[in-house]
Amino acid sequence: MKTKIDPLWISLGVGEEMDLIIQFFNGCDKTLHSPQIAVLDTQEAIDLFNRLPSICGVKNKKIITLFERKKILKPSYYNKDYYCNKKFNVNFYSGIINWKKLIDYAGILHDKEATNPYGHIEQRNIVRDLIAQISDETISDEFWISEKILRPYKAVNRLNQGLDHQYSPDHNIQFMTTIKRLEKEQFLEIKDVNFQLNNEPKYCTEIGELPHSSDDSRDFPFYPAEHCKVLIKIRTPMTTKKEQDTIKEIIIESSDKCPKNWMLVEKEGRPCLLKNKKTVFNFPSNWSQKYLYFKCLWEKCGYKVVRKTIYEYNTSKNYDKACKGGKFSTINKYIAIAVNKLRKQLKGLPIQIKTSRGFTLYFK
Repeated sequence: MKTKIDPLWISLGVGEEMDLIIQFFNGCDKTLHSPQIAVLDTQEAIDLFNRLPSICGVKNKKIITLFERKKILKPSYYNKDYYCNKKFNVNFYSGIINWKKLIDYAGILHDKEATNPYGHIEQRNIVRDLIAQISDETISDEFWISEKILRPYKAVNRLNQGLDHQYSPDHNIQFMTTIKRLEKEQFLEIKDVNFQLNNEPKYCTEIGELPHSSDDSRDFPFYPAEHCKVLIKIRTPMTTKKEQDTIKEIIIESSDKCPKNWMLVEKEGRPCLLKNKKTVFNFPSNWSQKYLYFKCLWEKCGYKVVRKTIYEYNTSKNYDKACKGGKFSTINKYIAIAVNKLRKQLKGLPIQIKTSRGFTLYFK
């Protein structure tokens, strides 16, 4: 099974390992645990490997030894891991894949592309907020995610040298490590993982256009390469019956301009709007981005809230830091998009959000 290896992995010093991992994910069913791995130490072996899509191949036995040491592979038979196929005069490795170990190791190698990572807490908060936003948009607690959730970035056209992707967010986020950290914290459950490690960044047609020529020196929007596709399920907070009995409604206070017959209430992580003590609108969770934005505006009902305040509300985010490097307009655009989606959700209620150098929530 001849494969093409992305030069990125070679430059990071993990080309041979990634080559075999790509072959496993491209050509092996996860229900099958015993691939045929040809040792490419002769021309006959190389020719057979290039001809047959059903076999994997390695140039160096040290890679198989490494995978055995990490318990990704184990010999099919005691004291016999290699055998010679006399028909083709090729040495094969006979082993069994431990898919869980393989996925863990592939995630570790993948995250080496984060050459300039943020701190662990900042990475965790960024990814958690983005997942919460997707949950809001899809109205679901189970969905597939990839590095695409990290949002578009600007690739710089270096004239005749091509596009420079140095500002891609996957250079700052250890994606699989962060997802596993969120699972350990019981924020989510990983249901399935697939790797497509030769994928390239995709052009973001929604907000721009490709360069017309090599002399076009503008910046162009791209999504990060989708190397990891992860099926996750967001976990709801678990409480015992005793804890549930002691949980009280938390009333979120508002300004003097909020009508007295309206209330914003949180109970067991489920916020809702009440009118005359009757529920008229439910938010899916109290940690979603849309709810945090609404809560911030609710507390200042009738008064303007600037973008910096709403962006940093109840999070560890830093607006000024996020806007560095020419990202001011991008950050403001994402805030505006979230607020616009919030407007659509509140349609039918006498609640308006006015935009004018900030945001103002008011009642009609």
